[in-house]
Amino acid sequence: MLLSQIRTHTTARLSLVWVTAALAAVAGTWTSASASHASAFAASSGVFHETGNLRAISRNGPSFTAQGPASGTFSCKLTLYVTITATGVTFRMIGNLPGGTLSGHGSANMKNERKIAKVSGTAVFTGGSGRYAHAHGTGLTVGGTFNRETYALSVTIAGHLSY
Repeated sequence: MLLSQIRTHTTARLSLVWVTAALAAVAGTWTSASASHASAFAASSGVFHETGNLRAISRNGPSFTAQGPASGTFSCKLTLYVTITATGVTFRMIGNLPGGTLSGHGSANMKNERKIAKVSGTAVFTGGSGRYAHAHGTGLTVGGTFNRETYALSVTIAGHLSY
């Protein structure tokens, strides 16, 4: 049927109106579904604050690995790969969180106080896996204590995280 015939034929006009309305409804459903689907994967950001009590699980010269539970924003298992330097420590960190891992690195100074040293420094998050694959956080503060005999760490990492 030609457009000129549709204009003069009532049933054809009503059919065209119904088809147009149905297409609009379907398009609206697709739009709202894709918008809600996109928002499910939208980035999150906020304050990050974890405190962990870690124990050494391996040592090799000036380097050691410390691992243990952390509580706070995510309540996760935290692993630090630490190297003791002349002025403090450098470290890589991995948090095993629900939905993926979060990784980063940092450095800290140590203030020697016999057996227990106070640690303070900075860190950054550089990525991860799963829902944290694109995570980033800069200007994180690191603080805590380091037991020179047992290599146990009590550490707090705080700052802003986006993922």
